[in-house]
Amino acid sequence: MRSAPSITRLLGLVLAAVLAVAGLVAASAPTAQAADPLAGAPAVGTCHDVGIKQAMKDSLAAAPVACSADHTLLTTGVVQVTTEGDLAGPKIYREASAACREYDERWIGSNVLRRALTLYHGFVFIPNSAQQQAGARWVSCHLAVWDTKGLNDLPETLPKLSKKPAVSVARCGTRTTYVTCAERHTYRATVAAFVKAKGKDRAVIKTMRDRGPKVCSRRAGGAGRFTYWRYTPTKVVLVCLKKTRR
Repeated sequence: MRSAPSITRLLGLVLAAVLAVAGLVAASAPTAQAADPLAGAPAVGTCHDVGIKQAMKDSLAAAPVACSADHTLLTTGVVQVTTEGDLAGPKIYREASAACREYDERWIGSNVLRRALTLYHGFVFIPNSAQQQAGARWVSCHLAVWDTKGLNDLPETLPKLSKKPAVSVARCGTRTTYVTCAERHTYRATVAAFVKAKGKDRAVIKTMRDRGPKVCSRRAGGAGRFTYWRYTPTKVVLVCLKKTRR
């Protein structure tokens, strides 16, 4: 008849099992890797060739292209997001947009009024669903030239902001549209200025209907058109377009 196992033997078996499990855990630990928050982010300086519909989406699905080929977007920077919350939410969007403006300025310059004389526009993208599930937490920053018809092909080297921007990025237009000054146009943006305009949108519209033509007539001279957008709660950026011969 088989004798019952001793207490010492039972304890030994339990201890051996515990050590075996611990060994498995220890062996598997080195293979575990922390999620890369920047996984899938485009490299700074890469280019993409997309249309405006794709550029308006949350995530950039297109593969990068050579910047020497036709392209409409340039990656100016990537922001690693440490704030908790939805990457597509307004809070993270505001924070990332502020950081992206700084990245954009490293490429083209920081003068707000000179930028208003161009059609430069910033776009931001976030990781797609699969990338986010894998732990990606980033926002990528991109520059484009956006006019009425959509995104324009960018030069291989982006022109810097100046008092008279390069025609490939400069703001020109017809009576109803905006185009780059490389295209046929009847107006060119020649002056940009800050104008005080407080209140709600309706009040700002009323103020600019009155002040816009006066400021542009004084600063730009001659017949033309103007546009504006709110810059702070108390002032707007006014852009005066002067009629040209082209």
